[in-house]
Amino acid sequence: MNNSITNNEKYFEEIKSIENIYTRFSKKSPLLFPKPINLQEEKKMFFSMLKKNEVYNPQLIYEKPKFSLDDVEVFREEINNISLDDDVYNLKRLYKEKLLGRFLQVGYHEFWGTEKSCEYALKYWKKPSLILLLKAKKICNKYINELEKNNNINNNSEKIKKSKNVSLEFCAEELRKEVKRLTGDEIKIKFENINAKVNIEPSEKLIQINKNVQFTSLDVERLKVHEVGVHYMRYYNGLKCAIKLFETGTENYLETEEGLAAYNEYDKGVLSEHQMFVYAGRVIATYYCISKSFYEIFKILKKYKFDDNDCFAITFRAKRNLCDTSLKGGFSKDYVYLKGFEKVKKFAKSNDINKLFIGKVSIENLKLIDEFINENYDNIQSPFKKISMIK
Repeated sequence: MNNSITNNEKYFEEIKSIENIYTRFSKKSPLLFPKPINLQEEKKMFFSMLKKNEVYNPQLIYEKPKFSLDDVEVFREEINNISLDDDVYNLKRLYKEKLLGRFLQVGYHEFWGTEKSCEYALKYWKKPSLILLLKAKKICNKYINELEKNNNINNNSEKIKKSKNVSLEFCAEELRKEVKRLTGDEIKIKFENINAKVNIEPSEKLIQINKNVQFTSLDVERLKVHEVGVHYMRYYNGLKCAIKLFETGTENYLETEEGLAAYNEYDKGVLSEHQMFVYAGRVIATYYCISKSFYEIFKILKKYKFDDNDCFAITFRAKRNLCDTSLKGGFSKDYVYLKGFEKVKKFAKSNDINKLFIGKVSIENLKLIDEFINENYDNIQSPFKKISMIK
């Protein structure tokens, strides 16, 4: 047998053993964000006090996570012992980075609701730069100025004026057809009461659609590009590669994932100006959450003329891992949406964007896995490839 083939087989056997560690570790540490059980009551209280010009910071109640640091600490030695020798495709390195990063994620979940959670979250997600903050403020000011020129705070573009309401069934069928067109997959659709407009679960071949939302034709076009064209496609390609990490996401993949989704909207001419406004607001909130209370962040966002509901939602996301939101600290993750968009837009000017569709990887991963990508490039399905898609 050819020596290189034998070595390759041995290498991927090692990868499978590391995937086994990853699977066991993941099962012991489910990372679902806790939801406050009294959010609606605290929201009412916040706005009630706001009308009286009185300061109030929501006091949130969370159920304790169903795992602990002790449950996962047993994996540390096993992970530290993963050898990076003969790592021909750098996949072992990516797995090890992902596994070690998960300890910080477990930390902020374990101490959710406390200042200790904020410490772990800041170590993991870091915080937005001053340059990104200034960019976000510029986006907000430009958006508001354009709306005021039109004397209509509710219409953010000619596209929105021309879009029309569509049924849930129409939205579902359009998304189903788009998945079929791009991948050949048949998916299930469920109409449910969820937080987002749409939630896509590629591993279950499922799309959940919020049954309480009115969709427009523009919404549908954006969802096809954003949810199917990026989130579903990157999972689909990762699955074809038979690398579990490319299905679930490498360390810090989310910045590229969401940035690529927004960039695809931009490229296809369906980018939501209001969504970019919200992304910019999230940067502002996460920048200030380190040092300011819920009430203070809310008031800062109001200066940029966010409506009350957007203001509350953005602020809550930035303070979501504190029970007492008057405290300093928070959850700084949300700046990655705008940062990712800016990074992908810059990357696309002089690089092959199709390589980002090898799976759920970050831009920074590409140099490490370039050899693997080149060997699998012809199998990548991408909305940017000038090839015919699966019918």
